[in-house]
Amino acid sequence: MPKKENSLQKTASDALKRRWQGHWKRVIGLTGGLGSGKSTVLSMFGRKGAFTFDADGVVRLLLEKDQIVLAQIRRIFGSRVFYPNGRIDKMELARRIFSSERDRRKLEGVLHPLVREALATFLESRKGGSAVCDIPLLFESGWDEIFDRVVVVDAPSDVRAARLMKRGMSPRDIKRRLKAQWPLERKTEKADFVINNAHAINNTYEQFQKLWSRITHEGD
Repeated sequence: MPKKENSLQKTASDALKRRWQGHWKRVIGLTGGLGSGKSTVLSMFGRKGAFTFDADGVVRLLLEKDQIVLAQIRRIFGSRVFYPNGRIDKMELARRIFSSERDRRKLEGVLHPLVREALATFLESRKGGSAVCDIPLLFESGWDEIFDRVVVVDAPSDVRAARLMKRGMSPRDIKRRLKAQWPLERKTEKADFVINNAHAINNTYEQFQKLWSRITHEGD
């Protein structure tokens, strides 16, 4: 990333962080690869009493209920990504955006500013010890600067593919979606902490317990 662009991004991130400054002991970003099990780890944080934010949940609501967003999508992609009743055809929209980087960038241009604002509103309207924010494209979107720590949930590609096929995705769908994300190896290199979610849930929870103990004792 060019130095000027990187500097502008840092300035924007600093301005965003000031909106919730003093509200939290720590704000943690959670990310990983498709099928790595981020939601599983997010629920573990929630059971420990952390406030949790799910970016995918925000996107689902925007695509289901935000009429301004729906109008923008219809203008960009046309009526073919809608059912006759006016609801988004998510399968067709996914086919479009994961077949074309240009189309994906257009959709991100609509959704990402709204998700970012929802995140800021969530954090500035609450106070507590830990807030954990599940952001699938955290690194890809340059959002890592706004978090105190970043946790990456890791799992081998074959394990993730098997999980995704159980959800009904075809190998072709999986390949297309993975192309839109950084390789997991690159994410783990930039992470502050990594949880390996390749094995039994008890193994994942043991790792999480150690991580939670370490995080919550930082700075105490």
